[in-house]
Amino acid sequence: MRKVKHLVPLLLVLLTNLIGFGVLYFTNRGIDNTILYCSVAVAAIVLISYAIILFASLGDEYLFLIVSMIFTIGIMFLLRSNTEIAMHQTMFFYVGMAGFFIVYVIYKKTNVFHTLKYSMAFIIVSVALFMFTLVFGSSIGGAKNWLSFGKIGIQPSEIIKIFFIMSLAGLLTYEADDDNSTLLKRIMNNNTKRQFFIMAVAFMFMGFLILQREWGSALLYFLIYFTMQYIFGSSKTVLFLTLLFAAGGSYLGVKTMTHIQQRITIWMDPFKNASDLGYQIVQSLYAMASGGVTGSGLGLGYPSYIPLYTNDFIFAAICEELGMIGGVGVMLLFFMLVYRGIKIALRSTNVYNKAVATGISAMFGYQTFIIIGGVTKFIPLTGITLPFVSAGGSSLAACFAALAILQAISAKTEEVSDVI
Repeated sequence: MRKVKHLVPLLLVLLTNLIGFGVLYFTNRGIDNTILYCSVAVAAIVLISYAIILFASLGDEYLFLIVSMIFTIGIMFLLRSNTEIAMHQTMFFYVGMAGFFIVYVIYKKTNVFHTLKYSMAFIIVSVALFMFTLVFGSSIGGAKNWLSFGKIGIQPSEIIKIFFIMSLAGLLTYEADDDNSTLLKRIMNNNTKRQFFIMAVAFMFMGFLILQREWGSALLYFLIYFTMQYIFGSSKTVLFLTLLFAAGGSYLGVKTMTHIQQRITIWMDPFKNASDLGYQIVQSLYAMASGGVTGSGLGLGYPSYIPLYTNDFIFAAICEELGMIGGVGVMLLFFMLVYRGIKIALRSTNVYNKAVATGISAMFGYQTFIIIGGVTKFIPLTGITLPFVSAGGSSLAACFAALAILQAISAKTEEVSDVI
């Protein structure tokens, strides 16, 4: 009976799929079979994956459904612009779900990631990926953060985010022992030195991102680190110094980096340069304003007027056609996702899993805030993706890998409390 009750949210996702894709099928540039194929493909993988999660008791029953609803909305708006991009995104949905179950099994069955050895391994692999990207990477949109293998491009910083969270969780929750045989052990067994070491590691990650001109990702990494340090760290001095260094670095960036100065200028008055530098944000604001409260209707807007609307500005397209109601609805879905993640963290009695769940929840929450805040001109625009919505295989794969870890933590029943 309990499992049958959980089929109700699934029906809501499938109903959204049926109505949304049905409307697009008959109104979006005439009848388009690509829309039909995407609809069937998305519905099929959602139905099969949720059946596995529910009936095999793989942990939290709602995480995947929330993400499925978010992804369904995103794929609808990708179909509005470019069916080829939408087909690729649907294909990556299948790849992401295959990765989801693989990562789930590995994390669920393995209990070694909390060790110092693995924390350092995550850091070393991340540094190697950063260095490889700096040397052999290509620049897209001003940031040198892509690796190209023929027609395939990947963004290593998306995967590194997960390594970053898992390494921080391991270092922050490390239990001191009597082994002082190495310099690293001596640092980790001294709480004060350990906190400064963790801060140095975090700023090293952010430094690599700044070298790649990924200031948006650097901000995201900083917020993740600060949140985890605040909750699991034990030094107020380190928190104060973290804020001080971050403020100093931001000030130097604003004073010395031309592209940052441009973004701040655009943020303060985009209409002054509406035909040039401020064109993207102005078109975004016009689109959201024209949508009003209820929107122009799915398939009846003009999202193609917004540059990069399939990536950075897809939220503006959603607000244009679904209105403020649709935009708030998307934000509430992300709020529910973060809430479920925090609930999993609170229920976990394993401190390492608790830290990892907190970091992943913070990642989803802050990433959503940064991109939606930029699109709505609440904060200066940064070039990061809206999780599970924006086009991009690397981002989608990383998001599903992070979701799988949350799912696995929720399924570790021997390490979960029923208090919350």
